[in-house]
Amino acid sequence: MSESGLPESPEELKKLIEELQEQNNTLLTDNNTLLNKNERLKERVKLLEDHIFARRSEKWTVLDKHQMYLFDEAEAVISEDPSESGESDESDAQKGKSKKKGRKPISADIPREKVLYSLSIGERTCPCCGKLRPIIGYETSEELEYIPAQIKVKVHEREKCGPCNCGDFEDSEEAPIITAKAPPRIMPGSIASASLLAFIITGKYCDSLPFYRHERIFKRLGVDISRTNMCNWTIKTALKCSDLID
Repeated sequence: MSESGLPESPEELKKLIEELQEQNNTLLTDNNTLLNKNERLKERVKLLEDHIFARRSEKWTVLDKHQMYLFDEAEAVISEDPSESGESDESDAQKGKSKKKGRKPISADIPREKVLYSLSIGERTCPCCGKLRPIIGYETSEELEYIPAQIKVKVHEREKCGPCNCGDFEDSEEAPIITAKAPPRIMPGSIASASLLAFIITGKYCDSLPFYRHERIFKRLGVDISRTNMCNWTIKTALKCSDLID
């Protein structure tokens, strides 16, 4: 051992360096683990702050335990979902013996939109004789496409007709002005349609989405709907549907 405390033998120095490298790798791993844990704790603190400072009427009665551990989920799932991956490491012989594994089929109830990709005339033309090569089929694959939420204004125009200009009409008891009937609305005089109410109430009571988050969603879509209005609409809708509940 030298005066500096380091071994003089090259073999011992090499062994010391390897030990230090191993310790360094362990410290780096522990540091990354702590950094990830710190990020998850920050997200939990944010969720708790949202819960504490939300309006009283919008606070969760029970804090959703699953939402608190939402950010642990990505690390908990360490293996790929077999329903998503269509690949397999099995040999052709093994594939023939065992059941075919692959992606689960998408439900046939979901609407399909076909997009056709055709070969050009130049690609189909036979270089030998100039004839078009025959179409023998199609190679098909599917992907799920998400259509973002949309807001539109439905304008109800009820047609109005005045009195007839015939001579007998003046002596009749017919109403001078008639107006077409509109379908009944759950909340007449309000801008809330049945579909809008269904979205708000489902989000609130099925997806635990408080009204202040609904308010943000609508603002991103360019519509200003206050929490007060949503609360009032929900109460009125519940009263209208009370007969169905009973």
